[in-house]
Amino acid sequence: MFLQYSQRSCLYECTMRHAIAKAGCLPWDYLVPDMKKNFNWTGSNDIRVCLLNKKSNEISLFNKAMDEWNVGGCDCLPDCESITYDVQVDKIPLPAPHLLCKDNVLQVHCNLGMH
Repeated sequence: MFLQYSQRSCLYECTMRHAIAKAGCLPWDYLVPDMKKNFNWTGSNDIRVCLLNKKSNEISLFNKAMDEWNVGGCDCLPDCESITYDVQVDKIPLPAPHLLCKDNVLQVHCNLGMH
């Protein structure tokens, strides 16, 4: 489906295959480039677009299947080259507003008379 392999795109494709199998359709707004040219997704050559009317719950079924699918059921290899970051967030409380206004650190706060 994607021109360059990545584990993330593989997991997306796998999850989408599962959702198509569950709902029997694909919502019109999902990005699937050259889907029919590259391979047969569901055993047939045609994938229907999910109906948008209130009588049909196809889009709900598709979205639920996308959300609930365990990507552990996918056989996706890690990227050959990747960079992984460990993110950490630190926070400290700001000093009292009246102290900030004396130093003109928060002009908007001070100008609004919020000190």
